[in-house]
Amino acid sequence: MISASTAFQTAIKATVRHLVPRVRIEWTSDSVDATIAVTSNDDNYATRDAQVTDGVTTTPRKWACLDENMIADGTWYPCPSSPDTSQQGWYGATACDNNAEWTTTIPALTVTFEERSVSALLVSGDSVYNEYPVDFTIKIYDVSDTLLHTETVTDNALLVWTKDIASSGINSAKKMVLAITKWSLANRVAKITEFYTSIIDIFEGDDIVSMNLLEESEISDGSIPVGNISANEIDIKLQNIDLIKNGVSIRDPFFYKNTGSYLNVLIKPKRRVTAWIGLVLLDDTIEYVQLGKFWTGDWDASETEATASVTCRDRMELLKNAEYKESVIATDVTLYDLLTTVLTSAKTNIPMADLEYTIDEELKNYTVAFGYFPRQSYFKCIKQIVEACMGQAYMSKLDVLTVVGPSDAGTTTGYAITKDSYYNHTQPAKSDELYNYVSVPVTAITEQDDSSDVYTSDAITLEADEEKIIDIEYSSYPTINVSAALDDPDDDTVVGADIVIVSSVFYSCNATVTIKNNGASSESCKVVLSGTAYDANSDTVVDKSDAGSIAEYGKIKYDYTANHLIQTNVMAATIATTLLDSYKTWRKDTNIVWRGDPCLELRDLIQMPEYKRFGIDNEATFKIYKQKTEFEGYLKSTLDGRKVL
Repeated sequence: MISASTAFQTAIKATVRHLVPRVRIEWTSDSVDATIAVTSNDDNYATRDAQVTDGVTTTPRKWACLDENMIADGTWYPCPSSPDTSQQGWYGATACDNNAEWTTTIPALTVTFEERSVSALLVSGDSVYNEYPVDFTIKIYDVSDTLLHTETVTDNALLVWTKDIASSGINSAKKMVLAITKWSLANRVAKITEFYTSIIDIFEGDDIVSMNLLEESEISDGSIPVGNISANEIDIKLQNIDLIKNGVSIRDPFFYKNTGSYLNVLIKPKRRVTAWIGLVLLDDTIEYVQLGKFWTGDWDASETEATASVTCRDRMELLKNAEYKESVIATDVTLYDLLTTVLTSAKTNIPMADLEYTIDEELKNYTVAFGYFPRQSYFKCIKQIVEACMGQAYMSKLDVLTVVGPSDAGTTTGYAITKDSYYNHTQPAKSDELYNYVSVPVTAITEQDDSSDVYTSDAITLEADEEKIIDIEYSSYPTINVSAALDDPDDDTVVGADIVIVSSVFYSCNATVTIKNNGASSESCKVVLSGTAYDANSDTVVDKSDAGSIAEYGKIKYDYTANHLIQTNVMAATIATTLLDSYKTWRKDTNIVWRGDPCLELRDLIQMPEYKRFGIDNEATFKIYKQKTEFEGYLKSTLDGRKVL
């Protein structure tokens, strides 16, 4: 349950509630725009150019810089070893002169991005050094490299300089160039922590027509609710009549091809959205509860309704669309460690540096002899891991990837929903989850020959001095001890000496090999990979059944998903027995339509009546597995809970 003040907890249960919606959309930032690129003509060693677009304008330490001003007084620190370890920004290589000016090599920083509007400019110096540019120019160009705007600044005395240029009407910028001619101190190199203005809008109150949030930790498809992973989503509808931006009124802001709107070139998929529900408290302050972080799909603007709508999905959708291809075989590895490896890769390689996750310690109890993945999405890797331990995975409202094991007891809240709080209460039968015969496939992984060819390419022709990267999937996997060689395409002569393997990286199921022709004329070859391959066969099945349930209901069989991580009969028997014990009898859970509370999350435990009439007072505890929260000026929630036995 999301933490909220006592005042909020009291106000959300009051008869009269004043609710306030809020939506934050990042149209442009380095976290949503993969097209942003940063270059400079004067780059110092270990500089972090890309950090000038991350929205951070401060540095944590005085990074050591060899500009002949550093002294060993204990206040300097070595520059961070990698871009994600600490904030540094761009450091130039050439120091200014005794007049704090550059007259020959003018340090310049260039940022390119997808076509967008520019309504504000920002240049931030180094907050720890307390140094900043004094004289500089900013030039903005379009996709054809045509100059759209020049901003000339002299005698600046601000560490963080900004300027509003909304009146310039720049809606098709593609590149910005910062050139510095004078610095705040003599004989120093340029130090810039930020040179990019993200476009971020916050919509509140009447700007938001409606918000509908769907959260679920189980997939409602008639399957047993274990090994589930799903993406939460939110539908947002905004008014499309008038938008005030920097004091300027913009009509029909969300209509595509409305060149009078700065959003014209920004309404695209994968823009990050954060949504909240706020509550006006007794002292007239507003306390907000976050509903989640999401990424937009396609926008739909309606002329008749004067609204703009978009469906957004959480971070799981990004994990669906990103491929994990760096898997290597880990022997005798726990599912906990295997999942940690996958998520660590996601943080670095998607990239998704802001990914936060929590993994149930129970996954340490599940060990597989060969932990690996074929080239597939990160989402599918996570799904296979939770299937192998009967767990679940979902994104929390605070944007934390949460993975729980099969013994998860839920989050104790002591939250009571009384009869006065709901509009309707049903007890849906779960007969579609009744199974009394469970079959779990076992994947046997056995070694093939000591060494065999697992890939042979077709003939590859390289022109003089040409280099090619070959992306390879093995014909049989997993495979270890892989090596690459070149062969003649006609199999009757030796491959030309001018073609060489520049580099090669081998994973459990795939590889990347770079080859180059160093000769003066075209040459051809084949790439051959050899290694120790394994077979992964799911021919064995472990069956468990319950005679009593079969006698009462008839045989109802459930075939568990084949999964290469279920590699022993013991592991399969554990899964089959656990499922059979839980689902050999039908059960009634709960579905209520009620006033709602945005603080409640998936897996929270609630107490509510099962039957409370005619002197009978039966209550039960339920674990939330699905919530649909609707805001249309009022708040309403539909909640599904699984009875805790």
